[in-house]
Amino acid sequence: MNSDARYTPEEIARVVHAAMRELQAIQGDRVPAPPWDETTAEMRGVAVAGVRAVSEDGLSAAGMHAVWMERMTHAGYRWGPDKDAAARTHPCLVDWLSLPLPQRDKDTLAAAIVMALS
Repeated sequence: MNSDARYTPEEIARVVHAAMRELQAIQGDRVPAPPWDETTAEMRGVAVAGVRAVSEDGLSAAGMHAVWMERMTHAGYRWGPDKDAAARTHPCLVDWLSLPLPQRDKDTLAAAIVMALS
């Protein structure tokens, strides 16, 4: 990030996280993300890595999703029909084109927030 940045990657990740929680609520997600301060350090790290991928590497929403998938897989997650932290499964661990549109909306919104605040 350049020295003229108004916000740190961590601050931007916090804003993205809050927006994602709101979108999850609107979309009826049965297991929405917890508030930022209640997430694990691991999950905050995944969020910050996504911010850096967009702001520093210029990744698109699809690219951001690919980075998220890589980090989640590295953290031991695998595809599963339900989002379950204990079982380390997530239904969004699929390629971009296989994601349902509402899930793509979240990545698109996240990338837009990152670009607006970087």
